[in-house]
Amino acid sequence: MKISIIIIGYNTLNTLKLLLQSINDLNYNDSCEVIYVDDGSTDGSYSCFEDFNLKYNKKGFSFQKNSGRVFARQKAIELSCGDWLFFTQSNVILDPFILSKYQKGLVVPGVVAVGGGVFYQSEDEAFIKYLNHKTRGVHKYGSCSKMHYKHLLFLNCIIKKSVFDKVNFNPVFNSYGGKELDFAFRLNGVFPNAIIACRDALITRINYPDYLTHCLRFYEYGSKNFTLLNVELKKNVVHYPFLLHGGIVLSFLVNVFYYLSSITYKINSRIIRLGLLCSLLRGYYKTK
Repeated sequence: MKISIIIIGYNTLNTLKLLLQSINDLNYNDSCEVIYVDDGSTDGSYSCFEDFNLKYNKKGFSFQKNSGRVFARQKAIELSCGDWLFFTQSNVILDPFILSKYQKGLVVPGVVAVGGGVFYQSEDEAFIKYLNHKTRGVHKYGSCSKMHYKHLLFLNCIIKKSVFDKVNFNPVFNSYGGKELDFAFRLNGVFPNAIIACRDALITRINYPDYLTHCLRFYEYGSKNFTLLNVELKKNVVHYPFLLHGGIVLSFLVNVFYYLSSITYKINSRIIRLGLLCSLLRGYYKTK
């Protein structure tokens, strides 16, 4: 089987160099190609890719202006020739054995998508301890076991190309958050129980933002893309449906808990989860 490594990047010149070097360090000798779609960078990222001497065949495309990851990924799919598409970003480093680890999942009958593990690096030690916890996301699943669609992240996943003949990205999601969840939800509807975990297929996410910066992202998510999700997915994200109703009292409490979490989040991971939820709800209530 042929694998297409798909990289989406935007103004990440320094980390892109590290990613490309990690691709050259891959312990993988089967058929493979590397596709880089630059989403309108102004820092020379695309020239870096063009000039970099990769050991695999490569293709590139650069948008003239920033168009968003949905359009960048769609363009990459159009350029790809692989049976399986490995999606990642330009701010990661690949484990040398990642494709070999993924191959164990690709031969499981009926599988159309496999999610890999992510190790996060950041200067915010408390937040990183939360992100890398063994019970969070893909890490909590056994090798090649069925995985909930909500844990399929395009930061590190591999999907059968033929899937995109039936399921594609929704272009209305043009901001942070929600777009991957929406896609995975619809994928699971067409191919039920066909997503598995491969937690040993690892990447390292470099220079991840600190907790408070990530809260700002969740606020943006709540005020924009979250409003576009269907009701089932909204409930899946917030866990407690009554939170979707909003109102003066809930809005007041959410703001209080958010500001408390910004001060105390280093104490306990539960405070981090609460703070991120409150960040999202603050953005969402702003639209109501």
